[in-house]
Amino acid sequence: MTKDELRVYLAKIMKLETERYEISLAVSQLKKERNLYRQMADKPACEERREKRWTKGVWKDIWQSSIIAGLAGTMAGFAGGLFMEYLPWIAVSRNPLMTESSIMWGFMSFFLVTFAVMILYAGGKLYIYNREARRHNQERVGKNKVILEESWNARKKIRILEGEMTQLLDGYQKAEEKLRELYSSDVIYSKYQTFAPVSKFYEYLSSGRCSQLEGYDGAYNLYEKELLAESIKDSLECIL
Repeated sequence: MTKDELRVYLAKIMKLETERYEISLAVSQLKKERNLYRQMADKPACEERREKRWTKGVWKDIWQSSIIAGLAGTMAGFAGGLFMEYLPWIAVSRNPLMTESSIMWGFMSFFLVTFAVMILYAGGKLYIYNREARRHNQERVGKNKVILEESWNARKKIRILEGEMTQLLDGYQKAEEKLRELYSSDVIYSKYQTFAPVSKFYEYLSSGRCSQLEGYDGAYNLYEKELLAESIKDSLECIL
C-alpha cells in the first residue's frame, strides 16, 4: 500500500471513528433527557388529605396527662398540709381536715387545669391540620391537572427521543460494521486499531514525518517513542 493509499485508508477510519464517537455522545445525551422526562412522566398525583377527628387515642392521652397532673397536685397538696401542720409559729387557724382539703384541692386544680390545657392544645392542632387539609384538597384538582398534562407531554417527548435514539444507534451499527471491515484487512496491527493511534499515524503521514507504518522510521516506532517520552515526562512531573 503506497503512502497516498495509506493516508486515504487512515482517513476513512478516522471519519468512521469520529462518527461513532459523536453518535455515542449524542445517544448518551438523549438518554439523560429521556431519564428526566421519565421522572416527569412518573410523577405521582397529589393524594387527598383526610381531615382528622377526635379519636379514642386523643382522649386517652388527655385523660392520662390530666390524671398524672392530678397525682402531682395530690402530692403538692399533701406536702402543703404537712407544712401548715408542723409549723406552729405560722399564725393560721388549724383544722383537722386541712391536710385532706389540701390534697383534694391540689388534685382537682392540677387535674382540671391540665385537662383544659390538653383540650385546647389538641383542638388547636386538629384545627390547624384540618385547615391545611382543606386547602390542600382544594388545590389538589388543579395540581393534578397540571401533573397529568406534564406527564402526557413527557411521554410524547420520550417517544420522540427513543425514535431519534433508534436512528442514531442504527448509524452507530453501520459505522461499527464498516470499521470492522476496514480493520479486518490487517493493514493496521491489532494493538493500534483505535482512534488515538490512527489519528497520530495520519498526522505523521500527512506531515511527512514518515511514509509507512512498519520499520525503524515507521509510524509504529514513532508513536511508541512519543508514548515513552510522554510517560517519562509524567513521571518526572510526579517526582518534582
